[in-house]
Amino acid sequence: MEKQLRSGPGLEDIPDLFHCIQMQLPIKEAARTSVLSKSWLHAWSTIPTLRFREAYLSVVSKEPETELFKLVDRTLVRYLRDNIPVKSIDVIIDIENQESASFAENWIRPMAIRSCLRELSLAIRYSNASLTLPDEILSGEKLIKMSVSSSMIDSVLMASHPVIKCLSLRELNLQDVHISEQVLNDILSTCSLLVKVQLFSCTGFKTIKVKNLHCLRELGIVSEYVLAMSTVLEINDVPNIRSFTFISKPLPFDLDSLVSVTELYILRSYDRGRCFCEHYPIEISFSREFDT
Repeated sequence: MEKQLRSGPGLEDIPDLFHCIQMQLPIKEAARTSVLSKSWLHAWSTIPTLRFREAYLSVVSKEPETELFKLVDRTLVRYLRDNIPVKSIDVIIDIENQESASFAENWIRPMAIRSCLRELSLAIRYSNASLTLPDEILSGEKLIKMSVSSSMIDSVLMASHPVIKCLSLRELNLQDVHISEQVLNDILSTCSLLVKVQLFSCTGFKTIKVKNLHCLRELGIVSEYVLAMSTVLEINDVPNIRSFTFISKPLPFDLDSLVSVTELYILRSYDRGRCFCEHYPIEISFSREFDT
């Protein structure tokens, strides 16, 4: 038995364990593990979770030789060239001009179509131009979570003709994203396993159709006040929804469709820096008084 244990696989033969440890560490600490041994170095160079958040990621076309540009470009090219699996991508991008937006789009497209991708998070902190997400942004068949946010309205545009193959999608978070009504409702009707949907200050639509989503438990829709006046929510057959957030002026929807809600957030006032909500945690008794 002792001989069998000694002859069995050791830590040096278990890269998944190294990946698990590295993914739990801050980026700088995880990178330092690469000096421990060749196995740790190999694990760090093939880690399936790519995070470019703690480092200041700047995509500046006028200075294409900056260290950060070379780091991101070299990393993504190597992963694609060597066919290294990527399960999660978490990136912050600063867009300086339209040319730099094109660089970002060229990075997003090949990573979004990776068959093993499960989580995609993209944040635009500063933008002097618009970034259009590629048609392949929703083509990952194993994608379970997608989050796209921006600090400026309409600086991020959802693809007009996306290839929607992400039937396993569980969570969709969009903030300050311009998305057409057709595309939004196509996503909601195609991704029937959605558990959480959040649309914060998004534009491009007047009607939101939330129907036949039996797994949906959390729904949040917060719009700019001026735009909110014309927004219509059609909600039906969402029997397991528990948390519902909506704007101050009630939307015209059937309250009977929300009988399972246990957390209700009513937005009373809103500005781009903060919002004020009233929270109704349990035993909500819906009535037509909400329409007043």
